Parts: sequence; C-alpha cells; structure tokens
Amino acid sequence: MCVAPYNPLDSARSDKSARFRASPPSNSCQERASLRRCSATRADMLRVLLYGDSLIAGYHHFSGPVVSWAPHLEGHLGKALKRPVEVVAHGQGGLTASAMRSGPGLRKLLGGKRFDLVVIHAGANDFMQAGGWEEGIAGTIVADVAALHATARQAGSKTASLGIPLGPGVGDREGLTQLNDGIASGGGADLFFDTTALMPYAQNAQLWSTDGVHFTHDGYVEWARRMAGPLATLLRGSPKGSGGHGSGRHSNEESQPGLGTEPHRHG
Repeated sequence: MCVAPYNPLDSARSDKSARFRASPPSNSCQERASLRRCSATRADMLRVLLYGDSLIAGYHHFSGPVVSWAPHLEGHLGKALKRPVEVVAHGQGGLTASAMRSGPGLRKLLGGKRFDLVVIHAGANDFMQAGGWEEGIAGTIVADVAALHATARQAGSKTASLGIPLGPGVGDREGLTQLNDGIASGGGADLFFDTTALMPYAQNAQLWSTDGVHFTHDGYVEWARRMAGPLATLLRGSPKGSGGHGSGRHSNEESQPGLGTEPHRHG
C-alpha cells in the first residue's frame, strides 16, 4: 500500500466532527492509477464537432422533434479508429450560413475546446429562403460556407462539408445540384460529402421525413453510419489537430457506405 491502512479508532481520538471519522483517505495507489488512466484516455481522445442547422440537430420535421445522431457517429468512429472519440453536435433549426458566419457560435465553440475535426452543414436555409437558384445568392452561400471552414482550420481542425440532401421538400432540384457543386469546389473543406448520392431519396424514401427535407430517426442512424467510414479515414490520415484543407469528395455512388471507406479524390 502507498498509505498506511485506515484505522477508524485513530479518527475517534481526534476532535473532528463525527461525520468525517469514517471517511478513509482518498489518495490511495488505486485512485491515483485510475486518474492516470483517465488522463491518458483524455489525451488520446479525438474530438469531433458537428455544426450547422436542423440536420445537424436531428430534426424530424421543421418543428421537431429532435433526436441527436451524434452518439451513433461517435460509436462508429470509435470502432473504426479503435480509440476514444467524442462527437458533440451544435445545430439550430432555421440557421442560415450567413448567420453562422456573422454570429459568434462557431468561434466560441472552437475557443472553448480543441476539435480534431469539424463537420459543417450550411446553406440549405439560405437556398430555400431565396426560393431556389440565383447566381449571386449561390456565390454568397459558397463564400459563407468557405468562411466557416476557414474559421475551423484556423483553430487547428480538419473540416468536412455535408452537401445539402436533395429531397422533394427543397424545391429547385437543378439549382440545389449547382449549389452543392459550388460548395464542393469552393467551400474549402478537406472532405465534401455528396449527400444527394449518400442518401438518395428514391432508394431511401422510408428514411426521409414526410417534409422531404429531414430524416426519420432510422434515417439519421443510417446517415451517421454511411459517413463514418470517410470521416474515420480523414481522421486517421493526418496527425492530431494538423488542420489544413484539400479537395476530397465522397459519394455513395463511388463506394458502398461503411466503416473504412476511402473518400474519392478528384484532381
């Protein structure tokens, strides 16, 4: 033992309050070893931030309910990477890319904790509020999204961008495809997810909400599973907190979803 065995009779001889007399000392070898293990686990932990609008929050409809899919992604990443992973989600229904860029939310989150990876979904509300595709508006959305990724990279994080899923509730399908292409090429993320291909409505209608924009509970579970492999590859492929950005793009058309899927690179 690292400390002398506790003897309650010794405490009884002191004039301390009786409620402290039966409390054994807390600085045992076992407790210090446990603290060391906890510290080692925290040092080894990878941290992922999901940031954006209602799809990040896990809305089933425009008015809710909300069920976070972060724990499902956390489980898949931990299994793929064989190390502790923490995934936290900060999503707000109706939030535009413009508001995300001008507000303090992302900067505040990044200032409070170091994240190895930031996954961003932004631009859907701007697009729907504009009523569809317009060249000037699309350029502004892409610039706002790029600014969010730049903020995350400046904090030392790698970034991934979730394209806007193409469901029947978003309106202008051709315009949204053009917008996603703009975000893919100009958004500045390390990895872009073609979510239209990742969760195609025609093949996955049962996983989509009746509003044609959000997913069901099972849809979010599958959404997390499908993106876990490419995100694990991104986290595995560079030193912890190295930052930087590239032109990775992942599409479900190019590989089957699952753990360890290599993201497609285009040059």
